Amino acid sequence: GALRCSLCHDALDESTPVVACPECDTLLHEECRKEVDVCPTLGCCGALQQQSYAEYLEERDGPIARRARPGLASASAKR
Repeated sequence: GALRCSLCHDALDESTPVVACPECDTLLHEECRKEVDVCPTLGCCGALQQQSYAEYLEERDGPIARRARPGLASASAKR
């Protein structure tokens, strides 16, 4: 399934500005980030970093993984 914001639980897509936790990879909408100071994941105190969803996927999966399986990069990373 689609990745979802950890705060509001709405879907994230490539046109969505996101904020990512460098410690645990939790994602939030840029707008939702304004409501919290640190990562909302229980036990994580990571500072949230703003980046686009596409930048996040490329950083996490690399450019080859995104080209090979567009839209399914998140599923392939969990296997």
